Amino acid sequence: MPPATLVIEGTHTNVGTTEETTIQFPKPDGVTARPEVWYLVAFRYVRTAGTAANMRVSIAEKAGHTRGDIDTVADLGAVAVGTGYNTLFAGIGYPVKTDASGRLYFKPAFDAGSDNIGKWKAIFRRD
Repeated sequence: MPPATLVIEGTHTNVGTTEETTIQFPKPDGVTARPEVWYLVAFRYVRTAGTAANMRVSIAEKAGHTRGDIDTVADLGAVAVGTGYNTLFAGIGYPVKTDASGRLYFKPAFDAGSDNIGKWKAIFRRD
């Protein structure tokens, strides 16, 4: 069987400096969510409007994470919002395990404002 690829994407409207976004995975059987292991192979984020000058995305396996803690699977570093992220992870990607509700979490961590607007896309695969 070929590897499975999953693309999950969304938009942000009026995001501030501390908001956290849920990346919801589909339920494996269509009914019940459960933890699953995937590989995060790419992450993209483009801020399209707002007052922030910089952002620093972190992706985690647990809600309410603090960048750099044990639940953080990727800290993408600070960039100017005009640059955005188009990150392709080397090799097979970062192994991630969804929580009991089939979710991962990320924070765009803008440096200012509560009016930031953007689009995001996360690409996963598994064998």
